[in-house]
Amino acid sequence: MPDRNDTRTPRRDYRALIDGREVQVVGHVHTSRHHPDRGATITPFEDLAEPGTGAHLFALVSVRGATDDTTVDPNTGLRHNKYFEGLFGKPNGTSWYLTPAVYDPQSRTYALGSQALAAGLSIGVLHDDVLEVVSGAGYAAPAAVRVHEYPVR
Repeated sequence: MPDRNDTRTPRRDYRALIDGREVQVVGHVHTSRHHPDRGATITPFEDLAEPGTGAHLFALVSVRGATDDTTVDPNTGLRHNKYFEGLFGKPNGTSWYLTPAVYDPQSRTYALGSQALAAGLSIGVLHDDVLEVVSGAGYAAPAAVRVHEYPVR
């Protein structure tokens, strides 16, 4: 992968290697408590170029695990929700993965694919530029993440 400090590489290199195959990482989606919905809009990285023909597009997804604790005030009947990490054997921390993305040239937007996907055996290694941009937004992504590209039947 190109070194972004090389003067011949003017743009950041938003790429990952998945089992030796180079893919373009178009943006990051962060959710809490559950995975994002299929077809969810992706906020692309700021200086991302339009995808080339035949580009393999992926989004970096982070999901913060938490347990929903709902209480009801007996006097007013108002419901109040709090989310706690790691309670009752539920997931704790943040899960990271790459999943396929689609580009709509009409609206110039990116979205997650419409098919339900699960993690297979593949691991995606993120380029330093992806890690740097995600870190700049306040997230600590690992250098290697699972890849959700196995169709769920």
